[in-house]
Amino acid sequence: MPLRKDEIIAVKRALSIRVHSYLDLAQRVRSDYSRDMVHDFRVTSRRLLAIEPLLITTSNTGYWRKRSRHWLKALNWLRDLQVMQSRFSSIAAIDKKLSGEIESELSRFKKSSKKIAGVRFRRRLLSSLDDYCIAVEASPKHASKTLFRYWRQVSAKTAAQLSRVDYSDIESLHRLRVKYKAFRYLLELLVECEFIDKRQVRNLKHWQDILGAIHDLQVAQNWLAKMTDTLGLQSQLNHEMQELSLSFQREKPALQLFIDGIDSQVNDCLKTKKPGECNKLLGH
Repeated sequence: MPLRKDEIIAVKRALSIRVHSYLDLAQRVRSDYSRDMVHDFRVTSRRLLAIEPLLITTSNTGYWRKRSRHWLKALNWLRDLQVMQSRFSSIAAIDKKLSGEIESELSRFKKSSKKIAGVRFRRRLLSSLDDYCIAVEASPKHASKTLFRYWRQVSAKTAAQLSRVDYSDIESLHRLRVKYKAFRYLLELLVECEFIDKRQVRNLKHWQDILGAIHDLQVAQNWLAKMTDTLGLQSQLNHEMQELSLSFQREKPALQLFIDGIDSQVNDCLKTKKPGECNKLLGH
């Protein structure tokens, strides 16, 4: 079913907000390397990349997609170090070592940060946004097809990973975390487009927080393993990690119900489409 005029306006507005929020924070992160700024830029980067599979249907997104991924990845270790420092700031020896590594990582990032979202990048990104918005106006069916086809892809992959997750395997939980993040950022777009009532997704971030905490504990444990006299701390972190894994396991039925419920709501928008039409996956 083609999108209505008000739905087209909502989609264009939501996409525009994501793009311009990214460009704003990209400008600010060039000189502000605080933990909050690093976190906000990483989030807005993921939110931008979450709409790229839509924009690629009407333009070549390769240039800005590759660079935005690179800048996001460049901040991963700095973010991990900052999180560890907030945990271990009361332990002088560890805090000192973390401070040194953070300074080194900041020095490396500062050298390349001035290149983030330069003129060519901005031009290409804004052009991709414009091309998609023009296509939406010209063919409301295009927006409906691409948006909901993408949803079915992300939702199916998240549900599949949840069904086979091994709670005793941290890597398995990490893979679920990756899939769930994609699910979250796309679902947030559907909320912003007013396809889903925001009251229905109050707990959306809850499960990602648990999976994120498990990941942070694993990163910290691996980092501590390189230091002497930290076996006690490593054991403590491992205990916390196992407790969180068990907590997530207990909440799996609630998460499954949540995903199924949201999927049902989105599918209501698809009920007049041809069978199988939305099962095709977007590919680059």
